Amino acid sequence: MSWEIQFRKTEAQLDIKLASFLNPQSFANVDHLENDINRLLDELTEIIDGAEQKISSSPSFALQHKVSRHRDVLSDYYSQFKRAKEKSRASKNRVDLLGSVRNDIEAYRNKSFSNEQVLNKENDKLKSSHNLADQAIKIAMDTQESLRFQRSLYKGINKRFLELGQKFPMLNSLIGRIQIRKRRDSLIMGVVIGFYTVIDVAISSKKTHRSRGCLRRTRRIVNAQTPEEGRRLFFCSKWVICGVILASLLVINLFNVPTASKNSQTLHFFLHCIFLFQIYSHWKQVRRLQPLFNDGVWFDNPPRGWDFCSICHTHRPPRSHHCPLCDACILKRNHHCHFTGVCIGLGNQRNFVFFLFWIILACCYGLLLCAPLLSKHYMPLELSWRVLFGYFLPPFYIFMPLFGYSTWSGSFVMVTVAAQLASLLFASALFQHQLRLILNNQTDYDHRKKNFSYSKGSAFNLRLIFGPYPILAFLSVFIPRLNVRSRERDCIYGRPQYTKIM
Repeated sequence: MSWEIQFRKTEAQLDIKLASFLNPQSFANVDHLENDINRLLDELTEIIDGAEQKISSSPSFALQHKVSRHRDVLSDYYSQFKRAKEKSRASKNRVDLLGSVRNDIEAYRNKSFSNEQVLNKENDKLKSSHNLADQAIKIAMDTQESLRFQRSLYKGINKRFLELGQKFPMLNSLIGRIQIRKRRDSLIMGVVIGFYTVIDVAISSKKTHRSRGCLRRTRRIVNAQTPEEGRRLFFCSKWVICGVILASLLVINLFNVPTASKNSQTLHFFLHCIFLFQIYSHWKQVRRLQPLFNDGVWFDNPPRGWDFCSICHTHRPPRSHHCPLCDACILKRNHHCHFTGVCIGLGNQRNFVFFLFWIILACCYGLLLCAPLLSKHYMPLELSWRVLFGYFLPPFYIFMPLFGYSTWSGSFVMVTVAAQLASLLFASALFQHQLRLILNNQTDYDHRKKNFSYSKGSAFNLRLIFGPYPILAFLSVFIPRLNVRSRERDCIYGRPQYTKIM
């Protein structure tokens, strides 16, 4: 008998046993069914091991693929059986728990209490409730009297302030400016609290997030290893970028734009539109041109440079690597960018470089406008411990208004400037690294292995990514979807003399 026929017969018996195990008539037969399922799983394991020993003497790629497929089916059976055991145990525990509760209820009902004892207990409870209600009413009356006294006191203070304001106009204008700043602080705090509340509600609304602890959820999101965790990290990174952009726009429009002239206000509005359009357009273009390789190519004798992906079970072109977050092989894979949610590689590296370029310009623009506001709204620059802690230790930004060293609006400006500076440093480092890889025609894998075999000179490597025409390359900075006629489209692996798209 062939091992495949034996495997299918045992598999059919296992399906019947699993169906009976998932819907048992009583819990008395569960242990017997569990032993039978374990025995059938051991038989399937022995059949597959025997098949692997048979094909080891005469290796064939088709037989190896067939055995690996049966091995995957067996692993699915193991996982399904494990889930079924957990479900059965939970059902049994629930039945036992409900049975014990029913027994307790019946035992309580069987107890005989006299009517007099029951009435006495109810009377005592009513008396204690009346005493608590009297105490609560007394506390409420005292609170009401104290509030009335405070209200009359505040009215007298307000009346005196109004009299002083009428006598001294400068004091009246000072009070008006204080009220304006107070309203501005309230507006900024409301926007910040509302923004982070929306983010927290959006993240915690998912069932998977509610069922996990905060520290464990954060650790799994930062160290993403699966496509689902990669999507969560992309969701958080996307909101970080949006938060920095919205905070910068809020600071500039509240502090810089109102005091500027009409022409300067028009210029600021034009620059805001340019930066937002270019950053979003290049970000969208990077996601649209994701270099996935989903052709599913099989070769008995693969071309030179092609290798086999053990996860996708297909042959892939040279310089392609599997991404666990995208769950696919990526052409000329560089790295996985969590801010765009896709891998950077063939076709979208140019737009990714321009995306970083516009982020750097936007951060420089924001720092140029927001940094001078710190000495006025946050804390004046001087040599003291207070300034050292307030400017160079980010956790203390939020405590400065509580200690009276700055206002809430100044603290918000400081947080915004720190976020802009961090974004500028991170984007500049990544931009410099990407330019160095482009000049050497390398990926991150080639850079780590110090492989320069794909480089044909800096000029050729630049034309390979940005196109052979400098004018089109310059215009593509402002027009993300411009066709620069790059040779990268015709040579998907960077070596035109060896491999081309077929």
